[in-house]
Amino acid sequence: MQPTSPVRFIHTQAELIDFCNSAQSCPWVAVDTEFMRERTYYPKLCLVQIGIPEEIGLIDCLELGDLTPLWSLLHDEKVEKIFHAADQDLEVIYHLSRAVPQPLFDTQIAAALLGHGDQIGYSALAEKLLGVHLSKAHSRTDWSKRPLSEKQLNYAADDVRYLMLLYAKLNKQLTDLERLDWLQDEQQNLTAASRYSTPPNQAWRKVKGTSRLRGKHHQALQSLAAWREQLAIEKNQPRKWILKDEVLVDLCKMIPREIQELSELRGLPNSIIDNYGDKIIDALNRLEQFTSPPIRPKVTKLTLEEEGIMDTLAAIVKLKALEQGLSPGSVTSRKELEQLIRGEKSLDILKGWRYEVAGHTLEQFVSGKIQIVIRAGQLKLEST
Repeated sequence: MQPTSPVRFIHTQAELIDFCNSAQSCPWVAVDTEFMRERTYYPKLCLVQIGIPEEIGLIDCLELGDLTPLWSLLHDEKVEKIFHAADQDLEVIYHLSRAVPQPLFDTQIAAALLGHGDQIGYSALAEKLLGVHLSKAHSRTDWSKRPLSEKQLNYAADDVRYLMLLYAKLNKQLTDLERLDWLQDEQQNLTAASRYSTPPNQAWRKVKGTSRLRGKHHQALQSLAAWREQLAIEKNQPRKWILKDEVLVDLCKMIPREIQELSELRGLPNSIIDNYGDKIIDALNRLEQFTSPPIRPKVTKLTLEEEGIMDTLAAIVKLKALEQGLSPGSVTSRKELEQLIRGEKSLDILKGWRYEVAGHTLEQFVSGKIQIVIRAGQLKLEST
């Protein structure tokens, strides 16, 4: 794909079929989506940008009723799908097609594995690697409005216009450094369908401010969050339109038994009480269907000695990361190092490429097989 690739706005079924047939003969497609979700539970897909070597297709998903040719393309395992920060795009595609595109190449993840920062944006990466400055003038566009202006269409096209050029550079660098396996490891979670659906009985995990809820109060959280999630799905409305998180948590602390008690809770609108008061009380009276998870033992603070070990482990990680041209944050976190000190074994730093880069060295240090020394003003690792 060249920066001058022609752009085709696709809004008829015949155009969609023709474009997707052409794209399926390509080894790769660059993909981005534009959607709205401020007023809905499910994202409303408005536009899909597909870049192929010959052209860029802007697919009007609001005008087209049947997107089957698009799903066939995105789920064709012979065609690699290139995204940048794919998570939200994949969520939208999964919701509408009930499958996650594979195989894929996420340029944001690839960039992190090459030392370009943990979550670098598309514009920043294009400027850094290609010297291209991309406009952000339409980043807050309402993509559901029609007609779209020429400037909006050009902006949308730019979202995939340079993805192939980035892919070519990043893929070559990963290949030269023998890190393509690292990328596949990092992308495994992205392709898990469970990542993009929330069963109502698990919705409580997404509620903020629940860490202190225990026993029956946690059971109330599970019940009320499940009810809210199911209603949000049925009405296709954001969860917060039904009950804000902070109000839901207050209800779980209070566990009212009568509708009259609901009016005592600050922040709960009368309209919600009128429309859903009986349902809220009913949910709070069905706690026996839920089991409160076991209380985790309280984690004590690290001792001063352990804090010293932590700083040493962090220094080793930084040293090993810099040797590989990586940011320490992409290798591990301070929280994970704390878990390592406490003896936990099921950690990312002890698996895959992270173990290869730093985990193995950390194990050797902890077991006394290597030590840190200063040579010519620099930290070095040496066998004991």
